Amino acid sequence: MQVKADFILSLADASAGLSQVGGKGASLARLAAASLPVPPGFHITTAAYRRFVAEHSLQEQILAAVSVATPDQPATLEEASSRIGKLFAQHVMPDDIAEEIRRAYAGLGKGDVPVAVRSSATAEDLPEMSFAGQQETYLNISGAEAVLEAVKKCWASLWTARAIGYRIQQNVDQDTVELAVVVQQLVPAQAAGVMFTANPFTGQRDQVMISAAWGLGESVVGGTVTPDMLTLDKASGQVTAQDIERYGHRSPHEVELSAPIPSDDPEWFEKKLTDFIRSGVDVEALLARQYAEFSAAWQRFETRFPDRCKTFRRRLELVTAAEKDRESLRSESIRISRLVRRFLLQVGEVTGIGDDVFFLTIDEMVAFLRGDKSSAGLVPARRELYRRYCALPPYPSIIYGRFDPFKWAADPNRRSDFYDARQTGATVLSSTIKGIAGAAGCVEGIVRRIDRVEDGNQLQPGEILVTTITNVGWTPLFPHLAAIITDVGAPLSHAAIVAREIGIPAVVGCGNATMLLKTGDRVRVDGGRGTVEILGSDFGQEE
Repeated sequence: MQVKADFILSLADASAGLSQVGGKGASLARLAAASLPVPPGFHITTAAYRRFVAEHSLQEQILAAVSVATPDQPATLEEASSRIGKLFAQHVMPDDIAEEIRRAYAGLGKGDVPVAVRSSATAEDLPEMSFAGQQETYLNISGAEAVLEAVKKCWASLWTARAIGYRIQQNVDQDTVELAVVVQQLVPAQAAGVMFTANPFTGQRDQVMISAAWGLGESVVGGTVTPDMLTLDKASGQVTAQDIERYGHRSPHEVELSAPIPSDDPEWFEKKLTDFIRSGVDVEALLARQYAEFSAAWQRFETRFPDRCKTFRRRLELVTAAEKDRESLRSESIRISRLVRRFLLQVGEVTGIGDDVFFLTIDEMVAFLRGDKSSAGLVPARRELYRRYCALPPYPSIIYGRFDPFKWAADPNRRSDFYDARQTGATVLSSTIKGIAGAAGCVEGIVRRIDRVEDGNQLQPGEILVTTITNVGWTPLFPHLAAIITDVGAPLSHAAIVAREIGIPAVVGCGNATMLLKTGDRVRVDGGRGTVEILGSDFGQEE
């Protein structure tokens, strides 16, 4: 690429140093020169910034605006930034610089290649001062003219209120700072993040720390999401620690305060990762197939109903957003309950009663903290009763009349789909299973009926899970399944949502699936119709 070296340098140019291309640019230049997989691009050097400022005699006006700004008065920083931003916006880029940028951009590929336009200041990424997040980055910029406008905005961002204030606090001479710009082809990332080659919390250089999230990396850097965090051993590549605070409060028994949660077990993540690797399940292939099916379905819809596409897509987006909001609300409510659990564990530790605290009422716990330990004698009976309730099978989804769970569980002829206290004698069971369409698709397979997620290790790849209901704690089992059938649920229940995401059929809300099906039965599941056909079964017998 033949370009004017004064204003433009190729990304891997050996001469691209801090004074020419700024801290970010210099780091990228070293990576590119080392043949690492850096997206193609080019530097717009500090010479271009200086030329723009000189061309329009801006430096004195910039320094005058900055001279009245003080960090302890944020309004003065904002005023200075606003004045300087207007100076950059109202002046045009010199023709020779603009032409060189257009030529370098054209060299990235045919058409309007999407790019990231990234600020790179000379006072940035330094050993003693990071200047993290002080200047702007503009993503998904397409077209030469849009790139030129983004470059000007990057130049102006050298003078944001936060950048001005940070330099004042760090005693950096405002007259010496300059800005380069890096233009790189945008990577349409499914997930992205930041990697530190040393653990920034402990200083250990034998560890690598990664913060990552779905989508572009800007969300991680900008702090708009809570990323997943992993700490890995450099030599082995194994995960040595992980931050599961984001999801570690979710579990199959998350509404039970006494139940431990994944974040209580430092080895939980490693165990799940090991199990998943051994399973051989290709989640990427599942998701790719699901996306292909969605794209094909959407194209068919566009062909048949071109006038309804816009409205229908908006409705889909609203439903999708509602699903996410509902799950976020549920997640945060569980997170609050985990704080209660943590408090109760501390009470147990302080009083010396340990997890017996979970078998006390609030009033009894308060009395215990005050020294009245008389309620301790009530705990053994309560613990035994709790154990007996936990040993019960899942209740019927429909109960009419007075219900004694222990008497019901002891009845060898009990029904698990519904209970009617008025009914006497045996009931002839229907062989028809009709539920709600949860996730489209038709598949034949062998049933694996389990009542507790703890028995999930019994599942074999390609089996059809039959259970009463699922929650977030069952999610790791789904990639192994050919389909799922539940007694309880609806199109927006957990089982249906996850099944749709990974592309397996689901029939939910059957009411009597766990009554009519047992492990080993062969069935045909039609998730689009919400039906389950029994192809082979010793019908009605319990396991």
